[in-house]
Amino acid sequence: MLEKSSARLAALVYFVQGALGITGIALPLYLKNIGFSVSDVTYLMSLGSFPWFLKILYGAISDSVPILGMRRKPYIFLSSLISAVGWLVFSTKPTGFWGIVAVLAVINTGFAATDVITDGLIVERSTKETAGKYQSLAWGFRSLGAILSGALGGYLARAFPYHQVFAMAAVLPMATMIACFFVREHKTSFNEFPVWEPIWKSIKLLFTPAMSVFSLILIVGSLSASFNTPFFFHLKETMQIKEEILGMLMSLSWMGAIIGALIFGKFLSRFNIYKLMIAGVVINVFNVIACLLVQDVRSAVFVFLMSGILAYITFLPFLTMCAKLTHGTGVEGCLFAVFMSIHNLGTITSGLVGGKIFPLIGLQSLIVGTGILGFLAIPLILKLKKIV
Repeated sequence: MLEKSSARLAALVYFVQGALGITGIALPLYLKNIGFSVSDVTYLMSLGSFPWFLKILYGAISDSVPILGMRRKPYIFLSSLISAVGWLVFSTKPTGFWGIVAVLAVINTGFAATDVITDGLIVERSTKETAGKYQSLAWGFRSLGAILSGALGGYLARAFPYHQVFAMAAVLPMATMIACFFVREHKTSFNEFPVWEPIWKSIKLLFTPAMSVFSLILIVGSLSASFNTPFFFHLKETMQIKEEILGMLMSLSWMGAIIGALIFGKFLSRFNIYKLMIAGVVINVFNVIACLLVQDVRSAVFVFLMSGILAYITFLPFLTMCAKLTHGTGVEGCLFAVFMSIHNLGTITSGLVGGKIFPLIGLQSLIVGTGILGFLAIPLILKLKKIV
């Protein structure tokens, strides 16, 4: 049976993560509105996302350095506070490229730390019987928040000034702060091992053949982030799709993700993991190039829904392999966080590179090139199969 206070907090934290998508339309439009080019917006948002690469540090610090004898509650409270303050500062209309990057970095630091530390809370409270239930609860509420925030975020971006939308976003992590007070957590002492020990062991494991090959696979798998922002502005400015419709398309993509997760769990998870990964690469290439099929709202509805379904069908096998490789290492949680940080770094880097080359080659070439590069993962998967 789930521990009720922890389950409620986990559900709320993940719902808030999804619901913060209410800024997904307003944020890029605001940055474009104050004078940044599409390339600048891509570059700026990618730099502001860098704290997601540091997820391992947040987890290691909360594991090793209790606050008032507790490892989770105080850190979730503080990281939620950081995120809320960041959105409030952003609502004051910061100016200057690096000033905006700094505020976005503060927001993402709080966001990423809350995510990691809540994962730690779930792991601590999980048993063999409840682990799946906690994960289902967490991802179910995150998906629900994302679905609701997509359509709502489009409406808010059209009906309210952008800075007011950012102020509204600050309220969401404040709800998490309040919920922390209702979670029961036993006090503990400092760990006997220093905070850097599991990090150092995880980093050393990355240089083993299997881990290094899988790291490259994760980086290749993150290349599709290269055209996200240019594609958004193509829909908004070239195709003249209104904010409300853009929000509904985001909601549709998340609905597709839920369908994809159900298909994988019910039908595909029993198949050979390497075949699933190779099939996932091929599907993802066509999924990326399918963005070129968007010609109007009707085609966008179909592409976004199918993209959400296929994205999760293709990504979940890689998460499964990630869990398989980390199992039995003695630093499972830390090493898993390292892999996720590598994937996040790949996403950030792809966004930076995409933002730079988009003005030179255009959106269509960027999408096609990104899709074709995805095939690079296949020889890496075959190599991994020989090693493991």
